Amino acid sequence: MIDRRRFVSLLCAVALAAGAAAQSGPSGSERLASADVVVLARCESISTEWRGGKVFSIARYRLLEGIKGDAGEELTVSVLGGTAEHPTLGVPVTTMASHGISVRSGEEAVLYLARRADRSGTVEHQLFAKDDVIVARDGSRSVRTDRRVTRKEVTAAARAGGPPTVVVRHVRPTLDEYVQLLKAEVSAP
Repeated sequence: MIDRRRFVSLLCAVALAAGAAAQSGPSGSERLASADVVVLARCESISTEWRGGKVFSIARYRLLEGIKGDAGEELTVSVLGGTAEHPTLGVPVTTMASHGISVRSGEEAVLYLARRADRSGTVEHQLFAKDDVIVARDGSRSVRTDRRVTRKEVTAAARAGGPPTVVVRHVRPTLDEYVQLLKAEVSAP
């Protein structure tokens, strides 16, 4: 006979596997076009809650720089996964989305968000893609992204306000270069 904790864990794993595809959004330039809001922000706090039989992490971010859309100074972002007490069984349950997005308190990241409003009209942002800010030992900051960025794109965005179509070599852009590149794409016709 299977005990109750294992049964709940198994049930959550099955539900999470079914919803994992919803957490993996578009990649590359498509996510910039798909996002309602794109910002550079710092995560101030994280809490978790049950919604519709799933655990969600609710992260509160402080805006550092707006790139696309209007987000306000503080953002509330929800992502699938986290640890919360089961509302009926009273035991802690941890869920993780395969290929899902994780959030960490204190992190800085470029967030790609879709606006969602609940029935009461409260606006919440759903995170569907994220580029992490990496801080090196020397204090320099760059961006970890799956997007294929070239040095030529970074240079052209800084000079002309628009990325070229020629691909040279792939680089990890500095944070400032990456934000300028995204802003150039947003303002390009």
